[in-house]
Amino acid sequence: MRWYPNIGLEVSATDPDGFFEKVFIQIDWGDGTITDWLGPYYSDEIVTLTHNWAGPRDYTVKARAKDVHDAVSDWTAIVVHIPDTSLAISIRGGLGITVKINDTGSDNATNVKCAIGLSGFILMGKSITRDMDIILPGKTITIRAFILGFGRTTVDVNVTSAEGATAQKTARGFILGMFVFGLK
Repeated sequence: MRWYPNIGLEVSATDPDGFFEKVFIQIDWGDGTITDWLGPYYSDEIVTLTHNWAGPRDYTVKARAKDVHDAVSDWTAIVVHIPDTSLAISIRGGLGITVKINDTGSDNATNVKCAIGLSGFILMGKSITRDMDIILPGKTITIRAFILGFGRTTVDVNVTSAEGATAQKTARGFILGMFVFGLK
């Protein structure tokens, strides 16, 4: 049994009575949810399962198997850590725009991707993307982007992390050359 954060739980069972015997698998997700017997699967077949927990914390996930003769194995357990990663965004104008991304959770935000898009008459800086390896809890990353345009604009910022944290923010303002005013 192995847990992969972006894939799910991989489980396999081997029936000692024979390779061609089929097995059933049952999962206790550690949050009070226990599956019915799943299967049948071939002995040693890798089964990938997913689950949505109510919130971040450590969960003790257990699996067991039974064969077609109703012989049931002992539980096998692993601890699955669901991270507490939350992201917050602020947008400011001035010379270009400044976007600040803050990890407001208690775990690292990793593989953070930020996409900034501006609407209106934009000659430079209409679409900006940044990838960040990590944002530590309580820390802020600042992205400064120079813009060249004129007129009303809408700034849309979308941020995601490998842990599944997302944040979106929209601000409207006015661009005059390289300066952005009144973002709200």
